[in-house]
Amino acid sequence: MKPPTRPYSEYNIFFQLERNYILQKVYHVPPEVTANCNSNSAAFSPNDPDYHGPPLPRRYKDVVLPRRFYSCYKNEDEQVQQPRRHRVSHGKISFADLSKMISSQWKDADDETKEYCRVMRELDRRKFDELKLKFEEESQSNEEISGGENEHSKEDVDIDDDPVLSG
Repeated sequence: MKPPTRPYSEYNIFFQLERNYILQKVYHVPPEVTANCNSNSAAFSPNDPDYHGPPLPRRYKDVVLPRRFYSCYKNEDEQVQQPRRHRVSHGKISFADLSKMISSQWKDADDETKEYCRVMRELDRRKFDELKLKFEEESQSNEEISGGENEHSKEDVDIDDDPVLSG
């Protein structure tokens, strides 16, 4: 098992919300491109059994979002560790300009949006803590099984007997 991925910050969650909002509402980019949703992948739904957060802020009610935009974990036990598929670029705004736009929006975000992002960050943090504890328990268990030593411990290597290391 790999160590868990660091959880999303409030800003990471806001960035996902605002990116999709700007592209869909300001630049009129279709949701299939912005949210990477098609017939094979579902869009976010507050009715999803894996979603345990509060309702979306009013500003984002009509925005199509990727299914798990709010978390770095794709389900209850797995981290998102799949390679990113190639996406069709919207070609409307550069990433640098979009990032500047989003960061200025973050400074002016309303309390409802910031509270939503804070709650979602806390939920992701709890999931991270659970996975971290599970990872540490598994690592400790594996260490106890192997006797706490790996195959190539320092005591096994005699520098004087190895022509490469001795000379």
